[in-house]
Amino acid sequence: MDDAEKLMLLSWTKLPAFKRKVAQAKQFIKQALEISPAIVSISWGKDSTVMLHLAQQIKPDILAVHYASPESHSGITSNFPEVIDNYLDRFNTNYRYLVAEPDWAFTPNTVKDRVHSIVNTDDYRMDLIGVRADESRERKLAIKKYGVIHQYSTGLWRCFPLAYWKTRDIWAYTILHELPYLMAYNYSDRTNPHAVFWFSQNKHRVAEQREVVKKYNPKLNDYLKERYNEPG
Repeated sequence: MDDAEKLMLLSWTKLPAFKRKVAQAKQFIKQALEISPAIVSISWGKDSTVMLHLAQQIKPDILAVHYASPESHSGITSNFPEVIDNYLDRFNTNYRYLVAEPDWAFTPNTVKDRVHSIVNTDDYRMDLIGVRADESRERKLAIKKYGVIHQYSTGLWRCFPLAYWKTRDIWAYTILHELPYLMAYNYSDRTNPHAVFWFSQNKHRVAEQREVVKKYNPKLNDYLKERYNEPG
């Protein structure tokens, strides 16, 4: 991101529209905490990092949990260790890392499994998640159907404080507060950043963007070749 783009984003933060987005997100977090003590699901992507920073302004000791494979957390997929260390050094964070076990980590029940496996759900029944309607049609429809704060049939709750934020809002907040972010966001020709810096147990998901991986992350590409016994 060059200086001109940063200046543009900083200008956006001075406008009432942006300030309303921030105030709205904080209000959602406050409402969620009135229902139950909450955890923040932190992937260390740009959205969840912003959400954690917002949540800590409401409840400084809120529990932040990173749920990820050892490959991602170690830095083989992107500069996760650098981003995590930068954030934790600057902000006093109640942080926990959960290793994603291959036999259940990427099932359709990931969100439920994450909550059950991280915390005692009698104490924490709310999960703050950095989902935005702007990300996909499916997420937009889900937010419209269930609402920003909603309850599962299991009794657990989740909240999407950033539901109505645009990508511009995320980057503006990131630059304003000088939050760290993963280097893969600088890749100009990616079409699916998840294939670059979020390790997946699903071979086909990674293969969709394998050329981008080869170009920007040879270390990950070599790892995938060995993992899947690819020739050459």
